[in-house]
Order: sequence, then structure tokens, then C-alpha cells
Amino acid sequence: MHKRLLLLLLVLAPALVFAGGQADKGAAATATTATTGVNEYGWKIPTQTVSFSFYAGQDNPEYVVRYGTKLDEYLLKKFNVKLKKIVYDTDVNERLSLMLASGDYPDVIASSLTDVQLRPWVTQNKAVELSALIDQNGPDIKKELGNLYKRYVDASGKIYGVPIGWGFLGIPDYSAHIRWDWWQAMGAPAFKTTEDYYQLLKKMLALHPTNKNGEAVYALAWQPNLTPDRVTGYWGLKDGWKEDANNNLTYWLNTPEGLDMTLYFNRYNVEGLMDPDSFAMIYDQWKAKFSAERLIGHIGSWWVSWNAGHEIWQKTDPNWTDDQRYVQVKLQAPGVDKVYLSPKNVNGWGRTIITNKAKNPADIVKWWNFEITPMGTRLMGWGVPNEEKSNWIVHPDGTWEFNAFARDTMIAGTYDFELGGSFGAGVYWMVMPIKFSDEPRPTTVWWDQNFNQEAKWKRVMADNMAGTQWDNTAIIEVKVADDQRMSFIQQQIKDIVATGFAKAVMAPSAAECRTQYAAMVQAARQAGLDEYQKFMSDGHKKNLAAWK
Repeated sequence: MHKRLLLLLLVLAPALVFAGGQADKGAAATATTATTGVNEYGWKIPTQTVSFSFYAGQDNPEYVVRYGTKLDEYLLKKFNVKLKKIVYDTDVNERLSLMLASGDYPDVIASSLTDVQLRPWVTQNKAVELSALIDQNGPDIKKELGNLYKRYVDASGKIYGVPIGWGFLGIPDYSAHIRWDWWQAMGAPAFKTTEDYYQLLKKMLALHPTNKNGEAVYALAWQPNLTPDRVTGYWGLKDGWKEDANNNLTYWLNTPEGLDMTLYFNRYNVEGLMDPDSFAMIYDQWKAKFSAERLIGHIGSWWVSWNAGHEIWQKTDPNWTDDQRYVQVKLQAPGVDKVYLSPKNVNGWGRTIITNKAKNPADIVKWWNFEITPMGTRLMGWGVPNEEKSNWIVHPDGTWEFNAFARDTMIAGTYDFELGGSFGAGVYWMVMPIKFSDEPRPTTVWWDQNFNQEAKWKRVMADNMAGTQWDNTAIIEVKVADDQRMSFIQQQIKDIVATGFAKAVMAPSAAECRTQYAAMVQAARQAGLDEYQKFMSDGHKKNLAAWK
């Protein structure tokens, strides 16, 4: 935190306790009732414009204008609703602290507040308690959230924030990848295990030792921002945790699987298959090597292999063919029956709150009640309909269909996301789910994920990675941040792993890899690893019991 901001907080601290003390008293307010009719979305159009502002986190303010203007006009015309989105190109924590200290903040905070970020808004009476408002104006909020609703209610029966990005979306996020056209040229030899994958990449590298510019090619380069926790899923662990029959958790450093995983990646380095710049590159550098066809395989998030691969090649190579791409493939370590690659937090990314600055919180909840429905989610997720290249079409009777142009380009892999953004797709998120809707034709807020069976390569990915996603909420939602000591221990362990794992993988021999691994484990134990494990196990089991 900057010194100036810290000084401001200290100066204002005595007054903060008394700020905004009327937040709960307006909880039973009713929404504007006078209307001029009902639009095709089922929204009762108010005679007076419903207008409110919301802070949406860190972003470029120019993007709000670029991507929000068309949606602004549509909402005002069709709904008589005016939303003012506020973003700053500064750190969210810093901005939230400044808002609290200065008293200058909007009607809604929709920056995916964590529990730690939410707490001061509640304790300082600057967050509106929502239970009565939801009871009176938000029946669809309770309907859509269903059994999840109780997870956002505190021990005293109060609810201060509704979730954003909630629900289980069973699509893959992480996988291994293989260069499809090169694999096909080899006769597409079958592979299943991590060992099979290693041997295949080794053979492919022998066939493609350099790119067209004569630069060295490697089997793998560690993807920046990929944590070893996620990779342990190939060895049967759940995002870095080994769970026993009694739901006790053991961190991967303390497991034989963790050592096996580290030795596996070290083998790439020992045999000269791992890019020596691994662990030293930022994403743009990694992307440049990937785009220059200097990497045979990839283990990590699937979209980066698209973003750094064929999405660039199809625009820069006039001879590019559809087979020139990386395809997601399922692997498992020998002896492992089930892999866990894409953990999901059904509770959502964070919370959205109404502040005590809101003149009529009931109108805001009424809007949220629309936004959380399937039609509201589509509008706010897919953008303005009914234009030539819109994502979708809404008919006067309330029925809808995909716009053929947008659908066909998405399926063909030539969809222009910049164009979709210009219609306001995904610009004004506040309470929307990411899960597929419960309808005959289920849809999700993510436009591109609505065609996973129609789009050839999305279908290949979905089929290959089926069953590798799981609900990991009970682990993810353990409140480490609530315990200052445990938060410090967790950060120490993360720092130790960040450097120790890189040293172990890039060690010149398996023996040295074991030595570096042992040193990493020892350092983590000295930092409190065993205490951290117990804290996580206890919290995990507590969550499982509370959410039955």
C-alpha cells in the first residue's frame, strides 16, 4: 500500500466506525412500481429510469466506453435502466481501501469481493443487508441459486453479498496438448500415460529439432503462472491435495506422488527436452516461442495454446491449414485411475454488494433478479441482439435464437471476439452464473462455450477431457485469509514452492532433483507445512458438513 494511502487511512480511521450507519434500515424498501408495460424479456418497464453505478474492479476505463456504449443505449431504450460502470487501472485492494477511507464509492461494488474485502464494508455499516430485499424483490435470485443460497448467509442469518460467476460449469480448463498435424503425420500413435506422452514428444522432437528459422525446438516449456498444484492432478491429487477416505488432506509436497511428478518434469530437462528458459519467462515470451513453433507439447490451460498457436497462425501464415493446431489430450500417471485437472468453485468468484450510497436498493435487487435469469444472463453475457452480426436474436414474443452469422463463425473457428465485445458481451456482470441453464437448450454466459458439441475442435477437447473437472469448492473455500498466521504460512509455502520446484525440475540429474525436492520440503515444513495441512483438513471437513 502506498504511504499516502496508509496515512489517509490512519487519519480517517476514528471516523470510519460511524460512517454509513443507516445501511440496514432501508432493507425493506420496495422497488419502483409504476410501469409502462412489459418488454419481450419479461421486464416490467418502470416509468422512471432506474439508474445506479457500480465499481467493477481493475480495467482500462476506455474499454467501458468502447464496449459498453451500444449496450447502454439498448438498456435505456428497452428497459429504462441506466447502468454506470466504473473501473480504474489501479489495484483493486488499493482502490477499495481508498473508497472506504474517503467515503467516495458508488451504489454497488461488483469487483468479485472476497470475504476479506467484504468484511470492512459490513463492519463499517457501508454494505446493505439484503435478506428482506431479496425476499421482496428477488424471487429468481433464490430460485436460481437454489441450495447454494445458504452458503452466502452468515451465522446471524444475514446476507450482504450475492455471488458472481457461480455454478458448476463442467468444461475443461487444463490439459496436456499435442501438435495435431505433426502427430497425424506420424500415424497418430496411441498414448495414455504420462510416460507415453513423454516418449511421443521425444520422437516428435527428433523429427522437428528446429523451426523454419533454424531455432531450437523443445518438447515443453513450463507455462508461466502454471502452478505445480494444478499439475498434480495427473497423479490423482486434487489441485495439490491428496484426500483420504476420511476427507483428510495432505499437501503434495508430503506425498510420493509429488516427488514422482517433479521427477517426471525433471526428466525432460535432464534429457534436453525442456526449454532451458522455463521458469524464467513471462507469458509474452512464452507465447512468442510457442507462436514461432518452438514447442512440441504443452501442459496447462487450453486457451493459451489456441491464443499462442492457430489463432495467430491463421492470420499470419497464408498456407495455414485447419490441422495446424494443438489439441487437448487426456493423460494419467501410471497406476492412477482418475485424474483431476480442472477444479471448480461453484460458490463463484466473489460477492457483489449494495452500498449505503444507493438511493433505492430495492430497484437494484429487482435488476439483479432479472440479470440472474437465463434471459438476463444471455443479454448481459452475449450483448445486444437483433443486429446483423449480433450474437443472438430476440423475438417480440420473448423467444430467441442464435444469430446464424455469429453461430457459424464460432463453429468454424473464425468468430471475431472484438466484434462480440462491441455489442456489450460480458461488459456489465454483477450477479450472473457461469453454469449451463436448466432448459431444453442449456446455455452459458460464455458465448464460445455454447457450441462445444457443434464446433469440431471444441468437441474433440470436450470428449477427450470428459471427467477431468470436479467440484473443489470445499477445499477452495477454506478461509485461510481469515487467519493471519495461517495466511502468512500459506504465502511462505507458495514462495518456497515457486523457487524450489523450479530448481528441482531444472536440476541436471535425477539425484540432484531429489536433493532439491528434499530441501524444498524441509523448508516448507520449517515454515509450518504440517500446521497448514491440519488447518486445510479441518476447514475442508467443516465445509463438507455445513453444505450437506
